[in-house]
Amino acid sequence: MTYQEIKTPTLYIVGMKVEMSFQTMREDTERLAKQCMPRLHEVQNRVDDFTVSLNDYNAFDYMKLTPGGLFEKWIGVEVSQLDNVPDGMVTLTIEPATYLAIEFKGSMAEYVENWHYLHGIWLPQNQYQVDSRPHFEKLNSNYHPKNIINEEIIWIPVVAST
Repeated sequence: MTYQEIKTPTLYIVGMKVEMSFQTMREDTERLAKQCMPRLHEVQNRVDDFTVSLNDYNAFDYMKLTPGGLFEKWIGVEVSQLDNVPDGMVTLTIEPATYLAIEFKGSMAEYVENWHYLHGIWLPQNQYQVDSRPHFEKLNSNYHPKNIINEEIIWIPVVAST
């Protein structure tokens, strides 16, 4: 697994969000994407060409996750400043933090398996605790959930275990 530990500056996200659960994630994400993706070209001051898929769990504890537990799902882009936000879009500011940026290439099924492995086994074995900050993926312009294989960068907020 290829990863980097990165200390981020303040991150600014512009996009759309919806509250959902793991039970409704597929349908709700598809609905949000259909609403948001065609409008991302309206966002000014983008820092790159990636789309950000972000989950804000509030207080994340992998061992206590339940299928019906609610969280905020965002689809948006990272920007350098939060001015001229298009109508109907919202902003999120993520304060500086430490993240593990993990390169992933595979199918949606492999992504889910990898997500569980990372949170349930790999992070604890490598003395990391998940921080209570948004988790996100950076998706390149070729990403599509129906692709057999996708490439993305998974960003997990962490603190070193003591």
